Amino acid sequence: GPMESGPASPNAVSQLAQCLIHGRISKPDSILRLVLRLDTFPEHEALAALARLIEIVSASPHNRHAIAGRAGLVNALILNLSRFPDNLRPPLLKILLLAGRQRFTVHDTRAVLAQVQRAESADGGEGAACSLELLQLLCDVVSVSPSARVPSAFWDMGAGVLGMTGFDLPPENLVPLAARGAFTVALWVHLDPLSSLTTLFSLFDANGSGLQLQLHRAGAGVLRVELLLTEGRREPAASPRLFRNLRAHAGLGPRPAAVDAPSLCTPTPFDLEVLLHSDQWHFVLLSLRRGSLLSKDEALLSIDGQPPVAASTFSYPPLSASAALGGSAGLCAAPAGGRQGGGLRGLLGPFAFLSSFTPAHDVPGVFAKAVAGRPFFELPTIAAGWHPLLTDAGGTCVALTADGAWLARPRSELTSLVDTVAARDSIGGMLNVLLPLLPTRRRGLLRGNEMLTAALRLVAAALRDHVRNGHEMQRSDGLMVMGHLLRLAHGGHFTPAAVNALVEVSESCRCAPALHHQLLDTVLLRFDIWRRLGTEVRSAHLALLQGLAAQDEEAAVAAALPQRLLDAARPDVLFPAASVLPSVSGGGAGVGA
Repeated sequence: GPMESGPASPNAVSQLAQCLIHGRISKPDSILRLVLRLDTFPEHEALAALARLIEIVSASPHNRHAIAGRAGLVNALILNLSRFPDNLRPPLLKILLLAGRQRFTVHDTRAVLAQVQRAESADGGEGAACSLELLQLLCDVVSVSPSARVPSAFWDMGAGVLGMTGFDLPPENLVPLAARGAFTVALWVHLDPLSSLTTLFSLFDANGSGLQLQLHRAGAGVLRVELLLTEGRREPAASPRLFRNLRAHAGLGPRPAAVDAPSLCTPTPFDLEVLLHSDQWHFVLLSLRRGSLLSKDEALLSIDGQPPVAASTFSYPPLSASAALGGSAGLCAAPAGGRQGGGLRGLLGPFAFLSSFTPAHDVPGVFAKAVAGRPFFELPTIAAGWHPLLTDAGGTCVALTADGAWLARPRSELTSLVDTVAARDSIGGMLNVLLPLLPTRRRGLLRGNEMLTAALRLVAAALRDHVRNGHEMQRSDGLMVMGHLLRLAHGGHFTPAAVNALVEVSESCRCAPALHHQLLDTVLLRFDIWRRLGTEVRSAHLALLQGLAAQDEEAAVAAALPQRLLDAARPDVLFPAASVLPSVSGGGAGVGA
């Protein structure tokens, strides 16, 4: 029906602006209440507010986390989507997709599947259409779940206050660690496309000696890594007594105190150019070691576990453990003391310091552990590790070490914690993804062909590159259940698009031979599903079998594909007239395979 006019002032866009600080959502609960009332505003006003909200949600992970997290906007929209008019549902689904790509919980998945089940009892087309939209949304969200190779939790730095971003680290702990002569710093970082001069890591003692790992813009979305070494003033050594006595007898008096020389900053290039690209996660590992009489100082830099690049001209900085107090240490923050550098504009993941040098042959193993997450923090050489989920309400992150708690303090109050929940990890049991096949038993289901195709696409997306879901599907005999439900589905809902969706399921199962064999045995070679269908669908099905036999001959032989095809075709060869009767009458299962 026509929408009623809402309050004249303020309008929806103005109310939305009141929930933001510097473009970042600060009042997610207010946005939730506003969105659920949008059907009471004039149409043009509601659409304008939704368009603005899509821009806000697309702008940063913080904003997506704000509406998909504690505020519960995703779940509330799923449960209330059907009451919104047709013109408001597309932008609302867009918001759900943007937020769900970053955080989609088991609670949200079950809410979508419960709404889809309503399609089985819906008499009108409105409920069935909304159920189909939600099912397609779930397919898209599961298909684009965050990769397992990136951090599941991180900090969104934002723009900071006057550009101040990053963390201050405890120099009283890190300077003595580095002064021993060897250490490694490792961090996950995601750069904003507008990033320019950025200091990823800085460490200085009270004398001004130290180093920086900096990024310099080398092109559009590309930054070059460079190491800067700083040699500060040195404490004057006491003159030997012999020389002091000689100066006294000569009447020269004591040597005048030397004037403090300014710190000398020396760029130390790596032997090969090392580049970081914006809009993607990188694992940066810098390992330094002081040389000995038989070896020289070493500096190795590795990106994403690749073979490290050395800096031939590197000289280990003369850090002094006695000058730790008054020093400074920072991560993704502008260096202290007015030195050249800038804070991070982008995202920062977990980071850690190792108490030893990491040789080149150990770098791939360290990267593999960093991708896995927890094993990285269990390395025997780790000195301190900071994880975003160990952040308190004030933004301070705590690393528990043998020497006590080492604190990383944010320089900006706008630094926010973001934790992701992949929809592929939130299925809540693989049998749940088969529930959308139940409504397809109804002959009169509106857009039943699209519902069946979307349900099969959901199964493929849940299994793709996900070992745990594959094991769950095999353990619960989920593919056998899927074959039974496809046999019960009305034949009028099958189209070549559904067969193409089964191709996706087959590709998702290919990495697990036992699961792929089960798919062949209980779905693709169960001919009582397929012989009752139209010629176009059967042709697509036979083309699928032919392609599978050509690609994986061993699996085809293991499933007895040739013999089962002959058995299925025998009734058509021996009794051609009888085999036509079921298709003429419009139904029937035909002769069993």
